[in-house]
Amino acid sequence: LRVDGFLNPLIDPSGRSFQIIKSLFAFASGGIFGEVLGQGLPTAIPVVHTDFVFAAIAEEYGLLGGVGSVLLFALLIGRTFHIGLRAASDFEQLLAAGIGTMIGLQTIVIMAGTLKLLPLTGVTLPFVSYGGSSLVVTFFMMGLLLFITGSTNGNAGPITEPPIRHLQLAKAVLTGLLVVVGGMILWQVVLAPFLITRPENPRPIVAEQRINRGQLLTRGGVPIAETIIDEDGFARRRYPYPNLSSVTGYYSIRYGVGGTEALFDSILRGTDDLTSQEALVNALLHRPLVGEDVALTIDLPAQVTADIALGDHEGAVVVLDLETGGVLVMSSHPTYDPNTLNQQWDTLRSDRSAPLLNRATQGLFPVGDLARLVAVIGLLEAGAVVPEQPLDVDPETLAMPLGAVGYGATARQLGLIGFLPGLPSQPGRLPDLPPAGDETVRDLAVTPLHMARVLAALALDGQLPEPVLAVNRVSDTRPALRPDTARFIRALLPEAAVGLVGLSGQASQEETGRLPLSWFVGLAPARATVIESIPSAALVDGDLILDPTLIPT
Repeated sequence: LRVDGFLNPLIDPSGRSFQIIKSLFAFASGGIFGEVLGQGLPTAIPVVHTDFVFAAIAEEYGLLGGVGSVLLFALLIGRTFHIGLRAASDFEQLLAAGIGTMIGLQTIVIMAGTLKLLPLTGVTLPFVSYGGSSLVVTFFMMGLLLFITGSTNGNAGPITEPPIRHLQLAKAVLTGLLVVVGGMILWQVVLAPFLITRPENPRPIVAEQRINRGQLLTRGGVPIAETIIDEDGFARRRYPYPNLSSVTGYYSIRYGVGGTEALFDSILRGTDDLTSQEALVNALLHRPLVGEDVALTIDLPAQVTADIALGDHEGAVVVLDLETGGVLVMSSHPTYDPNTLNQQWDTLRSDRSAPLLNRATQGLFPVGDLARLVAVIGLLEAGAVVPEQPLDVDPETLAMPLGAVGYGATARQLGLIGFLPGLPSQPGRLPDLPPAGDETVRDLAVTPLHMARVLAALALDGQLPEPVLAVNRVSDTRPALRPDTARFIRALLPEAAVGLVGLSGQASQEETGRLPLSWFVGLAPARATVIESIPSAALVDGDLILDPTLIPT
């Protein structure tokens, strides 16, 4: 097992190679200058005070401290052989050379073992490792050397010529110490970046646990994600409103970040505006990062209302502020509690209802009857004839003049196919191309937020807004359709409730492949325009010709 761990410790880093892998992580963490006394994490190595005490020295004092320790042992061993070479008798020469060899080999074996230069074996590092009997024997050997030194100083006779094998043995031991220095350079400098980023290395995790992450706030200043620092200096993420996971996402040491936590991760961590000089000072002083708060556009009462309304149903609710592009509500059900994410991760991942999926921005749903809306926009933009009361016409019949290509081009024009700018989202999916001779358009799938943008464009004279989640972000708009087209479609929307106009529709089980679903898209506050007859529309020299008395401005 020790030989296998020596040959390739990454085969079983959490089993038989656990100690040696953790030792190499300690060397890599120390780097050249070290983590400073008391600032490293040598206790990640089991019983570090015995076999792996040299790894602890290298982590906290770095390559310089580790090489300094090797030099001290080299001086001690060199003096031992020097005493032997000047000894008065052959017996004392052999005794001193034996003591130097014992100390040298023991030092090399344990240092090289912690550096994966030799298979690891459990011997102590002289004068350093915990171990009473080893320390007593080593001091006893030092006493013998002092005795030999005393007898040599009192000897007035000539000193015998030392055997050449003593010099060769001394050179061999000191060469072994040089190999140890080379191993330290390899792991602490050359391969340190590789080791530091290994997932088995606990040091980045511990550093992450000390980050004072900023808060996520609603537009009213209510915290919906905050960091609690315990008495040991470790941070814990807390979510006061667990049902808002579709807004907050999650932050986990074990499983990473998701949702809004991921979107504003650099700001919340405190690295967004951090200069390289500041990062260097923080690393040298071991100062944990302090993040900034992020104020979201979410309206908490409206969000809670939407969550209560959804209840146990699968679905999503999205509300956009037309003036700012801010997302006021972003609710998705079923949901989960991010406070217990670590305990429930496997269950959440295997749940067929996909509670980790934010249906508002990442769930793709067939538009079903809302294909009428896309088709009418495509017809108007193309200058084709629009039938009377187009929202009452069968979607496939209405889209037939456009064909699959024209329908897909309209979907792209409305931003239904691309990613939502500035938000973690799923791009829409175009319908499958129909067989030859079949112009039926089907299965355009989009997220609720994609469709909400289209309704916003109708109210903004054709300008498609960029949804934003942070109050300090400015929403950009781009023209998606002509103003007269937007006003025409806007006039078609019936009244769904007092102060609310909109369009509802369904997608059948054949379209979804699972269960039928319902849509509603609308504008509020607004009131419907009563038009008894919608005239046909046509383009004349690039202008949409309609009776201006029938279409409100």
